[in-house]
Amino acid sequence: IMSDIWNAWYNGIYRCNDVLDHLEGREELPNYDKYRGEVLFMRSWWYFNLYRAFGGVPIAHKVVSPADAKTIRRCTDDEMYTLLTGDLAEAARLLPASKGAEKARVTDIAAWTLLAKVYLTFGKPGEAKTALEEAMKNPNYGLVNTTADAFNVKNKFNKEIIFALYYNKANDTGHGYWYSTTKPEEAQLTQPAPVFRALYDARDNRLPLISEYTEDKKGTYLLNKWFDTLKGNVVENDFPHLRYADVVLMYAEALAESGSSLGDALVWLNKTRTRAGLDALKAEDIPSKGAFIEALADERGREFALEGHRWFDLVRLGLALDRFHEMGYKLDAHNLLFPIPQNQIEIVNDKTILWQNPGY
Repeated sequence: IMSDIWNAWYNGIYRCNDVLDHLEGREELPNYDKYRGEVLFMRSWWYFNLYRAFGGVPIAHKVVSPADAKTIRRCTDDEMYTLLTGDLAEAARLLPASKGAEKARVTDIAAWTLLAKVYLTFGKPGEAKTALEEAMKNPNYGLVNTTADAFNVKNKFNKEIIFALYYNKANDTGHGYWYSTTKPEEAQLTQPAPVFRALYDARDNRLPLISEYTEDKKGTYLLNKWFDTLKGNVVENDFPHLRYADVVLMYAEALAESGSSLGDALVWLNKTRTRAGLDALKAEDIPSKGAFIEALADERGREFALEGHRWFDLVRLGLALDRFHEMGYKLDAHNLLFPIPQNQIEIVNDKTILWQNPGY
């Protein structure tokens, strides 16, 4: 699994570098700024995820030969921070505010949103606050009425969707079912696991999205969050990587972490809570910054269930070990990073260039 992740993400980086190399000195090309911005965003996306998964990794700014690739040392935290913040700030300046006629295109808000996540990950909440305020200037995006509306396959790329993996079953470029079962008795089981279900109030309108199944016409049961009907053998749910709800909740985090009043931060935390049909939290409910971070972690868990955020959220907020210990897992600090794939270590064969993370 680790090797597949490493290879796929570095393949994405290679393709971005290939485009950037060919764009160099070609500023006269139509849409040059947009294309450069898109590629800088995508390269940042993969480098950021590599960093979150493995820590410092080799950085290549251009296409390099296999022989030269084996000489690039794992980067420092400062080197990765400089790369990501520089590239994403440039992408945000280059990208348009609207996708125009094309559906699956990143816009400036995607770069600002990812930049904010980078800043929070590197412990820079003040800078994250500024980036999110830039993101919120884009008038084309915002919260929709409910989380379910954001996932309505009949309303793809609604105003909440900032960056998503796009599928289209009409052109046979869809995908198979996600989170499905063909056994009615499985669809009646209590979902999700009790420890996670405990995060939800019974009134929370997000709970049915990840706890109830709907049967499609083919006799397959799908979790409501990912419901769609087949055309041929495929469905076309998009997978959202960045939603406007993330902008809202990261802004709450940035305010709390940068020393703003918890009351101000609660205003933003409550936006997704009240949308879900819950009562707004009050200042007396959150007596300390620690209590706020716990409440924020729970709210992010409810809002982004099954969207791939949970592990990295808990690591960033400093809660991963405690939360997994509560579930009976024996994790320690070294588990906050994944192991470097052993085959990569053997290819390089120089532990001063590519070494294993501690504890593995």
